[in-house]
Amino acid sequence: AGNLWKNASADDMMQNWLPGLLTEQRSAKVDQRFQRRYYEIDLRLQREGLHREDIRDLMELTVGRMDIFHVVGTLLLSFCVTWFTDSNILQSTLPGWFVTLFLISNFTAVGYLLFSVWLAMHASIAAQSVGVRLLTGYARLSIPSH
Repeated sequence: AGNLWKNASADDMMQNWLPGLLTEQRSAKVDQRFQRRYYEIDLRLQREGLHREDIRDLMELTVGRMDIFHVVGTLLLSFCVTWFTDSNILQSTLPGWFVTLFLISNFTAVGYLLFSVWLAMHASIAAQSVGVRLLTGYARLSIPSH
């Protein structure tokens, strides 16, 4: 090691070793800058992807819930219509006030269930349209232009 330093001169060091050392440092600095920029863009894209996924989850939650309301309302509506078409209650020996109360209650239930099914369908379509509008308008993936 002592012979290396005795034979090495300042001119030899400036001509042979220093340019390579400076080029390596510059190259490492450029690589670090590039990696940092790449990871910033990647992190931004991942964050926007998570935001889009959250919007989709909220939209699917509302649509799923409204679909369940729609199915249950339709089933109950079919039960009420079946009670209307079944004439056993009208031909029974029950008092007239009871049959009238049953028919009024059943008419009210049919009206309420029709309204419920319509609102569930409307809410499901509205949630889907708002979700699509949010995904296309506000949570659009940003692609770097430079």
